[in-house]
Amino acid sequence: MRTKAEFFLIGYYNKNDFNLTYKSFDINFLLINREIQKKPDILDKKETVCLSIIGSGEKFIFLELALNIKNLLSLAFGRRIIFNRQVYTIDDNREEVFKEMSDPLNEGKQIIPEFKIDKFLDQTLTKYELFTKDEKNQFFIVTDYLNQTKHGFIEDRILHTAIAWESLADHFKVNSKLPSHLIDLRKMIKNSYNVWKKNNSELDPNGEIGSKLLTSIDREKLIDKLFNLANKFNLDYQKLGIDFYKLKELRNMVAHTGRMNITGKKAYKIMDPAIKGLQIILLSWLGYSSLINSSKDGWRTFDPITDFKS
Repeated sequence: MRTKAEFFLIGYYNKNDFNLTYKSFDINFLLINREIQKKPDILDKKETVCLSIIGSGEKFIFLELALNIKNLLSLAFGRRIIFNRQVYTIDDNREEVFKEMSDPLNEGKQIIPEFKIDKFLDQTLTKYELFTKDEKNQFFIVTDYLNQTKHGFIEDRILHTAIAWESLADHFKVNSKLPSHLIDLRKMIKNSYNVWKKNNSELDPNGEIGSKLLTSIDREKLIDKLFNLANKFNLDYQKLGIDFYKLKELRNMVAHTGRMNITGKKAYKIMDPAIKGLQIILLSWLGYSSLINSSKDGWRTFDPITDFKS
């Protein structure tokens, strides 16, 4: 039984048709909206490309593969890519399915060059298919946070960047520890609390106050967690110019007060390399080893991802 499944992508702005073979499936990307050549900004809710998958199997197999592809493309292009319309043709029998996904309103920075999208899918699809449900959920969450960093209030964009880093570090259960001076402070606070608790047990019967006191200190493990996540994937964060201390400082400032004490331009210079660094970590997780978008002296360049690995 030969099946052709078509998925009409929204938010996908690559201007080039291409095809690839994955396992026993022929995968084709066909441009269906030529407006993309001139005004991609007006196409947020319009179908632009038909993703067709031809092969043998049940419909759910084709749908699962299409979902995997669109999630990978959301990382590559730095924006949420969706499809609402699906068409299945089996032995000349045509069935159209319409299931509406949430609008692709978010956007970040494109990390994979247009001319490397086929290479990107070829290198990452197999690894992504092997992800567990939890790993796929985590990949989606981090990608979605990163794809909310191009527009809107700079304070929100800073938070999304920091949360994306923290979320992935928690997923990988990255080890972290407090610096020695804070370990000493934590012991002093715990001892003082225990003395106070003996005389005031009725004021904190569940130990909630003590827990909050220690949690505020334990949050300082975050810096070590971010460094260790970068090291886990051999990310050259110094070459990228990532300053985890300043990123954490901004994150705490926004989380606690809702505002920053520096200009948006300065905040962007702290946020931007952190976004790129986390994109590189996600690509490394997927096994990608080719070119990525970069820049030098204000000009767009295409550099090997290995240039940013230590």
